[in-house]
Amino acid sequence: MKETIRFKDTCEFKTNIAEITSISLECIYEIEEETIDGTFLVEGNYRTHELSINQEPFSFKLPFEYRFLNRIKENTEKVNVLDFTYSTSGNTLEVEIEYEVEGEEVEEEFTTQEDFDRFLTEHEVEIVDLNEEEIEEVEEVEPEIISDLEETDEVAAIEETLKSEEERGDITINTSANIGAFKEAEAHVGEDANTVIDKLEKREDEYITYHVYVVSEYDTLESISSKFKIEKEIIKNYNSFDNLNPGMKLIIPSNE
Repeated sequence: MKETIRFKDTCEFKTNIAEITSISLECIYEIEEETIDGTFLVEGNYRTHELSINQEPFSFKLPFEYRFLNRIKENTEKVNVLDFTYSTSGNTLEVEIEYEVEGEEVEEEFTTQEDFDRFLTEHEVEIVDLNEEEIEEVEEVEPEIISDLEETDEVAAIEETLKSEEERGDITINTSANIGAFKEAEAHVGEDANTVIDKLEKREDEYITYHVYVVSEYDTLESISSKFKIEKEIIKNYNSFDNLNPGMKLIIPSNE
């Protein structure tokens, strides 16, 4: 991540400022877990009258704070001053500082559905179910499937096997991958029971880990696909977007 921030503040002198003869800026900061706490040190010399040859020193400490929106890898955080301008009026010095904060974001990785759900809740991520139409189609033909189950011993054996698999925790019927397998079973009601069961087992959930990736301004669909070694079509199936925009969060499935 990389973000540019504009900082403005006013320094008040005890006397009028005729001329700033020298000025310098130093940035001092400390990295906390979620924030950067820092101070801009503005120092220099000035004259109180245009005809005066005497110069007076000045020094001001201007505190600032930056809060990270996402988790950042340790020791990758940096603060860089990009620009520094100032102006005087009466006995005040107005400063404007443009600085940049950068760091490498931590890619959130989940191994359980509970961790994934908690992350989505905390970050207000909306999941769009792209398989909604398929689910509705399965529900519509379900009465006919039940009727066929009653008429064929082979499909009854399939139902019993699926029930046994689900009780052992080997499969979960409600996932989109198994919905596809269920539709395939419907299309092969007349086949041998073991053949259909083999096809169902091959269609169990392919993905056990999910990443939530925050898109940067340099990302493309091709670069993200290459980064996670996953096809572009799979990324599109898990997310709803026309164009990639910086800051967008994408759900990336992984079979590692």
